[in-house]
Amino acid sequence: MNIDDGVCAYLTGGLGNQMFVLAAAWEQAERLNCPLYIDASKYVKGDLRSFELGSLALPGEVVSDESPWLDLGRRSKRLGLSARTRKLRVYREESFGYSAKINKIVPGTTIFGYFQSPQYFSGIADRMADLILSSPATVAEQSVMEALVNNGRATVHVRRGDYMTSHTQAVHGLTSSDYFERGLGLIRKISSVDKATAFSDEPKVAQNELGYLPNVNIFMKNSELSSLNTIKAMSMGSGMVMSNSSFSWWAAWLMARRGPHTIIAPRPWMSSGESAADLLGADWLTLDARGA
Repeated sequence: MNIDDGVCAYLTGGLGNQMFVLAAAWEQAERLNCPLYIDASKYVKGDLRSFELGSLALPGEVVSDESPWLDLGRRSKRLGLSARTRKLRVYREESFGYSAKINKIVPGTTIFGYFQSPQYFSGIADRMADLILSSPATVAEQSVMEALVNNGRATVHVRRGDYMTSHTQAVHGLTSSDYFERGLGLIRKISSVDKATAFSDEPKVAQNELGYLPNVNIFMKNSELSSLNTIKAMSMGSGMVMSNSSFSWWAAWLMARRGPHTIIAPRPWMSSGESAADLLGADWLTLDARGA
């Protein structure tokens, strides 16, 4: 497939990361007034994650089997050029955090990276929010989400799952149960919010870690909501104690757009000590992610 007339978003990672890459490429396609291509070819050959944006009214054309990058391979450490790709331009994210260099790309460029900063999509932020919030919901999903609207509860997001493996912990670290307890205590101290709903990719683990806290309800209906609608449900809280994950970030970002709420993020964001200064909102609070 010919994609040399537009900007191509090479998707990677899970839902949260896919949305960051999409948003960054969308911004550039708007700047250049050219087509947007959304490359989901990484998920064709059995990546650990899956393409999770398909239910959205996406602002560009999805390419997968017909992608010139199909043979890149999820284990490739370098962007090898084949006959199908050597004429294409590549912009690869150099490091964590925003870089204005992306604004120098031209049509025919595929972007590779995670692009985890709202500065990458400030021009299309409203449309990105509308895109997420308009994700379809079944009648059953709508019922679950309606029960969470305006219930005066804070949201807690306990990211566990792959974050509990030694390899992932070495990169991302792990937000401790003590961090969540301190975060809830801070929200209760500076606002009138006293109750909380805790979401987790492993609800039983969250129950073991936080179930002893007063007025904390563990959300146990993961199977009843899609990932996109879980983000929407999390964003409906009245304050948030988030994990250091892109999934958490999108819920916090949507919540912040609804009005002033106390949002607490872990520090450091990564095991390397990266603070994610241009990822977190200017008025978000941070607490040490480690245990007491």
